[in-house]
Amino acid sequence: MAAKAGAAHLVRTSALELARHGIRVNAIAPGPFSTSISADRADEAEFRAAQIAAVPLGRVALPDEIRGLALLLASDA
Repeated sequence: MAAKAGAAHLVRTSALELARHGIRVNAIAPGPFSTSISADRADEAEFRAAQIAAVPLGRVALPDEIRGLALLLASDA
């Protein structure tokens, strides 16, 4: 959690400092995702329960769920 908070602060500070130059700074800070990396541990009940407990929706996300947001933030839209 500390690393994510540090990244959020860096993004906010960078956005404020770079705005005068017309540079937008955004970040995506997702929670647990179902990826090939986490698939190795997906069968571990304790690991899976901890991931799900950390998310208000009670499930891990899929990579496709973040694609649109990433494309939007990378665009001029």
